[in-house]
Amino acid sequence: MKYFSLLWLSLAVLIAGCSAGASGTLQPEKDNYEAKVEYHSVQIRSKLSVIDMRQRKVGDLLQVSVDLKNERQKTIEFQYQFRFYDKDGFEVGTEGRPWAPLVIVGKDTQTVQATAPNPSAVQFKIAVRD
Repeated sequence: MKYFSLLWLSLAVLIAGCSAGASGTLQPEKDNYEAKVEYHSVQIRSKLSVIDMRQRKVGDLLQVSVDLKNERQKTIEFQYQFRFYDKDGFEVGTEGRPWAPLVIVGKDTQTVQATAPNPSAVQFKIAVRD
């Protein structure tokens, strides 16, 4: 009995280890998307939704991609900015980080991407404003 328990435990650990390292990507949990979005107004929050988020390591740098959907029929114009944080939650690379303009036509989806400014970044947020 002890042998079978040890065998099952070893198999479970092996499967979990292989599945985590196989893709090379670190996906944010879908339920956690809203925690990674900083809306600067109620208006933009009602017009825009996050469809998907992806992240991966490219060399030593964190690369992120966010799919944003215009929930309205009309075209919306807004700005976005990625913010990167180190393992302790401190923002990194704050200098020279511009707001980027974006236009999304009604009911369409656009993907925006960014790469962390240095290897200490391990997490991110995206800020959006009118």
